[in-house]
Amino acid sequence: MRHRRITTTSTYLRPRIDEVITKVHEHYMRPKPHPRPLTNWTYDPDDLADVFGNR
Repeated sequence: MRHRRITTTSTYLRPRIDEVITKVHEHYMRPKPHPRPLTNWTYDPDDLADVFGNR
């Protein structure tokens, strides 16, 4: 970038409010992905024991 001081690059780190609003709007207007059904999936008993302890 050839800036004389590294501190002058900090202006690139602060987005303008209109940029933030645009990106948030794009995010919420994006189509929601369809959830994939979980088939043939179960919890591993050893994992449950690690999380909840042996009962």
